Amino acid sequence: MDTFTAAHLVFITVGRDFEAAKRAWVSVLSKRYAQDFEPLAKRYGVIGTPEQCAEQLERFRAAGCSYFVMSAIGEPRDERAQLETIAAEIIPRFRSR
Repeated sequence: MDTFTAAHLVFITVGRDFEAAKRAWVSVLSKRYAQDFEPLAKRYGVIGTPEQCAEQLERFRAAGCSYFVMSAIGEPRDERAQLETIAAEIIPRFRSR
């Protein structure tokens, strides 16, 4: 077990504001898992603007998480933009740490 590294799987949705991102997060995951994800959004989602998402990820990092497996959640037409935003505006904030 000493060779294992802890990581956290996060469902992340980046949007123009928290509410728009949350609607997409809840919609996609509720369909995917056939249950209402609304009550889980604030507790388990990384949701919002790039700044808000980075702040949420920072809380996990401060608690000791060194690695994230990010699953971008959104409508298929928005997937490329989600990934590009995560790569350009969120991940670089954690590279120098």
